[in-house]
Amino acid sequence: MLSADGAAVYLHPDGSALRAGERLVQADLAWSLRQIAEHGADAFYRGEIAARADTGLRSGRPSAARRRY
Repeated sequence: MLSADGAAVYLHPDGSALRAGERLVQADLAWSLRQIAEHGADAFYRGEIAARADTGLRSGRPSAARRRY
């Protein structure tokens, strides 16, 4: 069972699954990779990626780490 956040990434708005050949857009992953490309390893260990992960883990809701504030 997917969380609401997971469903938003992997399912259509009506809850149906993507079909073979449909594009899966992972905007949060793209953002993370862009941060690492632009700012190096510090983006992951000390930058915004780390800050979001910390926020999510401390809140008890890891999906909160992906939210853009």
